[in-house]
Amino acid sequence: MDKKIVRIFIIGFIWVTTGIIINLTKNEDGAGIMVLAVGLLIESIALLLFFWKKIKNKQ
Repeated sequence: MDKKIVRIFIIGFIWVTTGIIINLTKNEDGAGIMVLAVGLLIESIALLLFFWKKIKNKQ
């Protein structure tokens, strides 16, 4: 796997875990949801890049 894709995935994972921690520690409704959404977006970009590289290598 490409090092860039792994780094992007790790950054997304950090954002997701931060959003979950914020959501669990604060008593407000919707706390940390935006951070969680950004993390999931970053992880989905990493997944798309991973599949894009796999498809490019097969051709």
